[in-house]
Amino acid sequence: MRRYRKRGRKRYFEEMHELWSPVKIVANYTLLSIPLRGQQICWLDSGEGDEFVPLWRDGKVHWIENPSPLATRKRNKGFIQKGNNDGELSAYITTNKTGKKLGGYDIPFMPEDLAYWIIQLREWQSKYNPIEELTLWTQINPQQRIHKDILKRRGKQSFLFRDPASHACDEKASPMRTTTAFTRTLPALLFHSQRPGADLAEKIEKKSSVDYKSQFTPHALRVSLITAYIVDGRAPIAVISKLVGHSSLVMTIYYTKVGASKMRLEMAAAEKRALEQSHYRYEDLILQKKIEEARPELIATDRSIMDQCLTPNWPSGAFQLMSFGICPMSGNKCDEGGMALVERKVEAQYAPVPNGYLGTRNCPQCRFFITGPAFLGGLSAIANEIILEINVTRNEYHELEEKRQTLDDERYDAESSGQFFGKERTLKKITSAYEEKAKKLDMLLTDLQHLYRLISQSTELLKTSETGQHQLIVSGNYVEMEMHLEEQSSEFRLLAEVCANAEIYESASASRARPLLSQMLDKLADTNGIAPAIFRLTEDQQLKAANQVVRLIMQVTQNNWHVADQLINGQITLEDLAEPLQLGDVRQEIESAMNGSLKFPLEIESCNE
Repeated sequence: MRRYRKRGRKRYFEEMHELWSPVKIVANYTLLSIPLRGQQICWLDSGEGDEFVPLWRDGKVHWIENPSPLATRKRNKGFIQKGNNDGELSAYITTNKTGKKLGGYDIPFMPEDLAYWIIQLREWQSKYNPIEELTLWTQINPQQRIHKDILKRRGKQSFLFRDPASHACDEKASPMRTTTAFTRTLPALLFHSQRPGADLAEKIEKKSSVDYKSQFTPHALRVSLITAYIVDGRAPIAVISKLVGHSSLVMTIYYTKVGASKMRLEMAAAEKRALEQSHYRYEDLILQKKIEEARPELIATDRSIMDQCLTPNWPSGAFQLMSFGICPMSGNKCDEGGMALVERKVEAQYAPVPNGYLGTRNCPQCRFFITGPAFLGGLSAIANEIILEINVTRNEYHELEEKRQTLDDERYDAESSGQFFGKERTLKKITSAYEEKAKKLDMLLTDLQHLYRLISQSTELLKTSETGQHQLIVSGNYVEMEMHLEEQSSEFRLLAEVCANAEIYESASASRARPLLSQMLDKLADTNGIAPAIFRLTEDQQLKAANQVVRLIMQVTQNNWHVADQLINGQITLEDLAEPLQLGDVRQEIESAMNGSLKFPLEIESCNE
């Protein structure tokens, strides 16, 4: 095309070529394919500086040595990664959930259709928007404030979503901002892809242009995608925990009330106690030799076990009731509760139950284990404990991984220069600890996946069952029960859930959560001018005091966990939440609770209001 130009007194026509940029549309396609944060997407690495790069040939991905002059030996930071097995793909996310700290993470998931477009975009950038050298993080101008030391330690990168139309820098090497990538493009994309009658986005006609508006932000779509994977797609929990990176997941059970537009996302303590007591009704049926009446409300890994045990002929003393299920073998068949080793019509041999979070008596993975909707409270309590243990173990795993990688790099440098590497013993110890943490993570994630399956089956049974004789957790006002995985900005809610459950469910334990929550609450007190005191109490007193303080916090924040997170993290204070006349009372109540002397805490709003 020809464009009229003016420079000083000189006027002339300039021949120009316009080229459509695919950067925005591929960024939005990534957002709809993998549940990443918008900022994480914009900061992904193209892999142009990696030692090996993927190519799309003959309908699949091939890996070749990077011919680019940007290629760096041993560098492997690109978004697309090789999987553990041949032909598999994984992904590397350059930054963590906030983008303000150092370090990224791997996820064992990369859709092939997304990989195709990422490769096409990388090749497009290399051809039409090339860079002469990797971009220093200190040279970009991020939207959010990040400490310069963090930017410096991130080093150099080839940003995948660098914007060739950007006015931020002449080199066109900086990553696209989230506002540029999603604010206008996402509503337009939703509008043109929505089904007839859907209300994802609307078209706004203007005099000289057209605009689009949507209530769905990138964050809302991310949450929806995670929910769709878990609830509708029933994806394994191990994969989802990897997808969300370093985030903390809290597993809660909540009710949907007929005619209500909003419901609480957690159970009140009274409802949890009702759950804990409801399964004892089964004990009466066992004693009366009527346990077969409860069969429609129970599930088991092995249906033949229910046929064998849920009969009047099975000894009543063989049933062992726990807050999360029933063992019909008195807890004495763990050595043959695993997978079948040899299957014969006459006799079969079984492996022991795999060890897990609960030790050798790992009921959720046992073929004899029986549970159901009445045990949902206990199941979710154990699940939350495992999630907390996963978070702690994962952090330890990543710390060891970083140390191991540092020593491995030092060894490589020493061997390359012909020098002696004197930290071989340290490297072996760290590698051993690293592998041990990996095994523990795998064990915990397997436990969580089995628990998730049992909870899903129980909630599904609750919805479809026609009898209500023994499903005592449902009152006349509630018609639906669901499981909900919710991402939190801190571990406060998870710790609070675990500690609250420990006071209610016999099988629950707060040994890991109690000291962490106590420390968190003491820090909150110090920030708000209250003398920290929970650390002086005994373990039992700490648990009760911490639970009372949490209830007071939820009273002040009107049961808003997001606001409670901000209060715990020091982003806001009690002065920002409480009325001036009530501030003194609130502080006094919290101080009394922290000293273990609060007998009658502030009344918490009823869940049925």
